[in-house]
Amino acid sequence: MKITVICKRSLSLLTMISVVMLTWTSGSYAKTIKLNYSWFAPNSEAHYQVVQYFIKEIEERTQGRVKITYFPAGSLVGGQQAYDAVLKGITDIDFPVLAYTPARFPVCFAWDLPLGIKSSAAATRMMIESYEKFKPKELDGVKILYLWGSPPCQLQVKKEMTSMKDIVGRKIRCTGITAEFIRALGGTPVSLPMSGAYEALQKGVVEGTINSTNALKVFKLGELLGYEYEINALTVPFICVMNQKKWQALPADIQNIISEVSQECIPLETKVWNESSLEGRVFGEEKGMQFFKATPEMFKEIETVQPVLYQNYLDNLKKLGLEKEGKAFLDYLIAFSKSDKNK
Repeated sequence: MKITVICKRSLSLLTMISVVMLTWTSGSYAKTIKLNYSWFAPNSEAHYQVVQYFIKEIEERTQGRVKITYFPAGSLVGGQQAYDAVLKGITDIDFPVLAYTPARFPVCFAWDLPLGIKSSAAATRMMIESYEKFKPKELDGVKILYLWGSPPCQLQVKKEMTSMKDIVGRKIRCTGITAEFIRALGGTPVSLPMSGAYEALQKGVVEGTINSTNALKVFKLGELLGYEYEINALTVPFICVMNQKKWQALPADIQNIISEVSQECIPLETKVWNESSLEGRVFGEEKGMQFFKATPEMFKEIETVQPVLYQNYLDNLKKLGLEKEGKAFLDYLIAFSKSDKNK
C-alpha cells in the first residue's frame, strides 16, 4: 500500500516536472528574445503601419517569446548607415534605402535606374525576380526578410513646366541615381536626405524634388511646392534586413514565423504606400498644388537620357570588374520594364 502511494506521488511529481520543463522551453517561462528595429523616417511615414503589423504579429505568434523595440526617425541609426549597421549588429532589423549608399550596392544600383516602372507592385516583382535569378553578392552577409519597391517617384517643383527642358538650371533635391537623372536632363542635383528637404525648399536651396507623392504630406513638402508632374521617373528599392548572426541564433519555429510575417508585409507595404500617396495628393491640392501627367513629349525627353544612365552604370561596373554581371542584371530589368509584368 505504501509502495503504491509512493509510486503515485513519484509519478505526479514527474508529471509536474515535465509540465514545467515543457512550459519553460516553449512557453511563458522561456527566455525572451529581444530585437531592435530601426528606421530613418518618422512614424508619419507609411512604412510605420507595416512595422506595427510586423511587430504585433511576430510577438503574438511567438506568444511573447520575441519582443521587438522600434526606433523611428533615425533615433538609433541614420538612413545612410542602415545596412552596415545591421551587418555589424548595431541594430537587428532595418529597412534601408539602397539609393542612400549607391557605392555600397554597385550591381543592385540598377534597381534605381529610370526604367519606366509603372507601379509599386511591378517594382516589387522586378526586384524579387531579379534577386532570385542573380543573387548579387553585395547583399550577402545579412538575412533578407523581404524586398519591396516604392510607388514611382514624380517630379515636384515650385514653378510650372511645359517641357523637361524647363528643368535646365533648376536645383532639384535628389539622392543616388536621381542626381544623375536630373543632371542628364540639364538640372542641378542637390544631394540631401528627406529630413532636409523641407528646410532646403523653404530657404530656396532647392527649387524642387523627386519623390513619391506621399512625401507631400509626410514631410509637408506640399506646403512649399506648386506642381507635381507624373513622369514615373524611377522607383525606390527597399530591403528589410536582419543581422545574420541574430537570425541564425533563433529557434527554427521563430525563424518560420518571422519569414511568414515578412512575406505578408510585401503586399501591405504597397497598399499603405499607395494610400499614403493618395493622401499626399489630397494634402497638396489643399495647399494649392496642381497635378499633371507628363506629356508624350516629356516622356520622349526622358527616354533620351535613359541610355546615357544605363551606360554610366555599366562603365562604373567595368571599373569594379563587374561589367558582365551588371549587364546581365540590367538587360533583365529592361526586358521586365517592357513586358506585361510592368503594370
